[in-house]
Amino acid sequence: SSGINAEYGDLSSHHRPIIAKFHLGITHEALSLSKPKIMQYYNYSRNNVESLRKDLLSKQAEILSNPNFEPFFETFSSLVDCNCKLDQPKTSKRNAINNPWITESIIDAIATRERLYSEWKSSKKPGVSPLGDPKLERKFKDYRRCLKHIIKFQKNKYNCDQILSHQGDSKNMWKVINEIRGKEKRVMKPQFCSDEVRI
Repeated sequence: SSGINAEYGDLSSHHRPIIAKFHLGITHEALSLSKPKIMQYYNYSRNNVESLRKDLLSKQAEILSNPNFEPFFETFSSLVDCNCKLDQPKTSKRNAINNPWITESIIDAIATRERLYSEWKSSKKPGVSPLGDPKLERKFKDYRRCLKHIIKFQKNKYNCDQILSHQGDSKNMWKVINEIRGKEKRVMKPQFCSDEVRI
């Protein structure tokens, strides 16, 4: 009818608008640029892996006596859980996505730093030694300072390697430089609403 034609124009045209409504379930939190967290269930530190290796060696005769794979897999899985599985899973932003310069050795060193801090903290006794053992305090602070320099050096080395890897490609080189400077390209803000949620 003329009413339809007045609202939508010529229906024979190939340039008609398409209007659709979607419920995408997108929230403001999903649109944020916060760094991703990773759930960690196992800790494959050097000490834990070494403990796993010793346990496997202690069961070597038992493993080799049975040619079937299933018993070996069950034994291996059990020992991995025993030596490397965390008592309580934890989330962390310190991962290969956010901090690719953090190596396994640095993670082990961070664990050592936390242990030294716990030892110093446990030496504090109200009324007797409120500041704790000065030797433990000095040991912890020296280790913390040294580790801080190592992490800074490793981060700078990683950033330099990233820049050098894009030599001859100015676009990607400047992209890396801007990421290092904290001036990454902003994501376009949502312009449409669906169920009162901007998408």
